[in-house]
Amino acid sequence: MRYMEHVAPGRNGGGWFDTYSCWPIDCYLEQGYLTALSRPQEITLFQWGDLFENRLVTPLGMQLSKLDRILNQVGTPCGTPVYLPYASDGENHIEDHLGMHGIPFEPVPDFPTNAENVFLTQAALKDPDILQKLEAFLRNGGTAVVTTGFASHIQAAQWAQFSSVRFTGRKLTANRYHVTDDFAGFYENQQPVTFDELQFSNNASWSYVNAGSGDSHSSILLLDTYGKGKLFTLAAPDCFADFAKLPIPVMDMIRRPFASHGLYISGRNVSLFQYNNDTFVLYCYAGSNAIPERVSIHLLSPACHLTELSGKPIGNFIETFCRHQQWDEKEWIASVLVHPGEFYAFKIAR
Repeated sequence: MRYMEHVAPGRNGGGWFDTYSCWPIDCYLEQGYLTALSRPQEITLFQWGDLFENRLVTPLGMQLSKLDRILNQVGTPCGTPVYLPYASDGENHIEDHLGMHGIPFEPVPDFPTNAENVFLTQAALKDPDILQKLEAFLRNGGTAVVTTGFASHIQAAQWAQFSSVRFTGRKLTANRYHVTDDFAGFYENQQPVTFDELQFSNNASWSYVNAGSGDSHSSILLLDTYGKGKLFTLAAPDCFADFAKLPIPVMDMIRRPFASHGLYISGRNVSLFQYNNDTFVLYCYAGSNAIPERVSIHLLSPACHLTELSGKPIGNFIETFCRHQQWDEKEWIASVLVHPGEFYAFKIAR
């Protein structure tokens, strides 16, 4: 829906969803929450014959009334632009999976030249001028996160001007991780996840997260500098749903380059909906094995305290440093508790 709004601003009437295969009941309610939090002009419930005397619909009315009170106070949705040229495909829905893990995206059909950061997937290769646009974006100080699906489909000689990352064509199934530059950043005996195996020149490119099994390891997140900008290469799991299997500190390293308007979160099973007036909403999904989660809110610029939109104070932001020395930047962090199936709206006071 946000993509359609960028395709034809003001002409998209809104969003719709149906009742099919919505087990348990929270699956249906969550369709309503996600649609409403994207600020549509209207919501259509499909269709009357399926809605009449349907037990799913009654609680939705109550929850939408709560959302109404929130949406009166938030601004326009914002997030990291993900560039999806017209009629493009490739790595379809990877941004949706990452969005389920706390990274807000704004899908756009035109390259976001003036944005602070951008996400490029294989779909961006539909644009024949994408490398020239990426080079100019980086030279001007932008931060770009590209997937291995994007980079591996570029001719090696062209890609080499951006990064030392090379693609072996092999796969690596990882059950252990290391967040580099964190002496305690080892996470062992994890569920197996399969990635593309990457090779790179050490110190030419800098690994932020290593993944492997036994003595065999590969990076899944690397940094290259280019001009005034930063280029991150992300090796996504072969199955995008396996982002859910990565340890929270590993996901934190992935989330940080996507920080939009200087905000990112740390937590499990939570989505972040961000708006352009220093308001945001957290939603904790109510799927299997759902439990209350402690979520850390990270700001990259000074802030005083955090309040709910109702005015209830939550707490002050604590000044600290990012754990990864390659960033070597201050952060301001606050913590909140969220429960499955509930949405929480906040205001940052600066």
